[in-house]
Amino acid sequence: MEGFSTSDGPDVHVWLAETPAGAGWHAYDDARTVPLGELKATDGNQNYPIPAGADLKGLRSVVIWCDRFNVAFGSAPLEL
Repeated sequence: MEGFSTSDGPDVHVWLAETPAGAGWHAYDDARTVPLGELKATDGNQNYPIPAGADLKGLRSVVIWCDRFNVAFGSAPLEL
């Protein structure tokens, strides 16, 4: 992710999701996702390894997800 900025929060993670970017926060909760790990920082460029064997077909967005409150902090189109 380049030029990244988001709010801080508890238990925040990065996902790849099949739901398009900009969907309502509730749309990501039931979508097929590939978890990339905990958010490293709230600002700046960041890299996350994609898990070996992950099926990327049909994934359309990068999502910043708060597990504690089951809400998306934001999303962006996925460019592979």
